[in-house]
Parts: sequence; C-alpha cells; structure tokens
Amino acid sequence: VYRQVELPIEELDWRHLDKETQQQQLVELCASDRRRGFDLTAAPVMRLILIRLDETTTHQIWDTHHMVLDGLSAFVVTREVMEIHEALCAKRPFTLPQPRPFRDYVQWLNQVDLSQAESYWRTRLTPFTHPTVLTIDQDPTGTNRLDAGYGQQLFDFSPELVQTLHQFLRHYRLTFNTLIQAAWGLLLSLYSGEEDVLFGQTNHGRPVELSGFANMVGLFITTTPVRMTIPAQITVADWLQQVQTAAITQRRFEHAPLTQIQSWSNIPHDEPLFQTLLLVQSNPAFTAVQDEGTERYEKTNYPLMMSVLTNEKDYLR
Repeated sequence: VYRQVELPIEELDWRHLDKETQQQQLVELCASDRRRGFDLTAAPVMRLILIRLDETTTHQIWDTHHMVLDGLSAFVVTREVMEIHEALCAKRPFTLPQPRPFRDYVQWLNQVDLSQAESYWRTRLTPFTHPTVLTIDQDPTGTNRLDAGYGQQLFDFSPELVQTLHQFLRHYRLTFNTLIQAAWGLLLSLYSGEEDVLFGQTNHGRPVELSGFANMVGLFITTTPVRMTIPAQITVADWLQQVQTAAITQRRFEHAPLTQIQSWSNIPHDEPLFQTLLLVQSNPAFTAVQDEGTERYEKTNYPLMMSVLTNEKDYLR
C-alpha cells in the first residue's frame, strides 16, 4: 500500500460553449469515462475531471474503483470535500477530525471467527442447486443505457407514500431493510415461479465494535446470499417478522468471503450464487448530499441490481 500517490486531475474549459452543447458533451464524456475503466496494475484506481462551465460553475466527475472505496466511504469523502469547499469560499479556517485508519478494520477482520459460519451457510443453502433466475428477456432495444451493456431506471416515490410505509414499519417494529428484502424476494418468486428464492445483498459491513466506524474510509461492504421462503398461509406482519429475524441471525456470518460461502453450497462453482443483487441505503445524510446536485452511477457484474436510497423520513428512490 503506497503512503502517497498522485491523483490524476484533468481540467477542461467549456466556457466558450453554449449550455446545450455543454450538456451534450457532458453526457458523452461521462459515458466514455465509464467505458475507460481502470488499469488494476497501476495506482491509483481513481481520477478526477474538472469542467469549467462558466465563471461561477464547475462540474466535477469523480471516478473510482469499488475495490478502494464503498458507497458510504464515497459519501464521507464527498461530505469532507464540501466542508472544505464551503470554508474556502467563506475564507475561514477549517479542520477535519482525524479518521480511524482502515488498517484497524483489517486487523479486526483477520480476527473474526468463522468456525460457525460453515455450518450456518451449508444449512441455509442446502436446497439450492442453481441460482434463482428471472424468466424475462434482456431489453433488445438497449433503451436507457448508461453505456454498452448497462441500463438504469430511476423511480422516486411520493413523500406521502414513504411516510405511510415508515408508519407501518414503526408500528410493527420493523426495519426498512426488512420491507425491501421481502418485496424483492416476493418479486423474484413471482417471476421465477419458485417459492424458495435466492438473491444477493450488499451490506455496509462496518463493525459496531470499532468506535468511529461511520467515518472510516475504505472497502467495508460484504455481499452475501439471502434465502427467502414465500409461505402460502401467513399474515404480512408475521412474515416480515420472520424475514427480520433471519436477517439479524445472518448478520453474525456476513464477513465470510463470498467465494467461501459458495464452496459450502450445492451450486456449481462455474455458476454465480445469485443473479440479482439488492442494496438498501437508509441514511438521512445520503439524501442531503443528493440534494447538493450530485449524481451517482454504479455498475455491477450481476444481470440485475436494485439500489434503494431512503432518508428514513420522506425520501425513497
């Protein structure tokens, strides 16, 4: 690990272009930058492009590989950059708290006892001999593609609906993650025709045992399979309680490597454990950054990913 590395920064001046041309070139630049990728044999796997649009407006493109920064870490860095920017604009001094180093997490991870994980995952995954697949075709038109092979659809829900959902969750003492997990599992069951389905979920992976974990920067996420059984006769509230209990139990074993988990299953090694991935981010601060005019694009190696962002109040995307 290098103690220091030079970050590539490219500066472009588009002040001579009209707004329509600027927007068109920005879309093309973002697409080409995503296709560009990274050379994983050379540091850093991160770069910046600064585009000056007029005398007071600059657009920034920040591209980084997931291997060095997860979503929450990107938020931490973005928040700190905004704080520094505001301080510089106001011509006032600024200080940032010293973060806990990532190596503390690595040391903690190396001490995690996985002796019980094998038994848990073998039992949990025993019924599956193949991943749950969606019996739908890929979009032949390629509409809404970010670049070749990838597409994105954004849906924003009304504040009234989101507030109603949170009232329901508070009444039954359920988490938002539980609701989304159950909804995704039910959807997979409807499309696959199977009552027992398997999908992946990415978790923040930050251990509460480490003080200051929320402000650490690095790659902490864990991705684990989630088994969801759709019962024939049960109330929604009781089923959601079962889903939540299973998620709490599974959290104890989420730091087992995904490749190791697959070796404990009956799914062939040349097939993925799952073909759909779920990511739920429930944090008021995330939407605060979103309101600052930022946009995020993510790619995954799975055919389908659902990413959910909520502020635990009235925002859901």
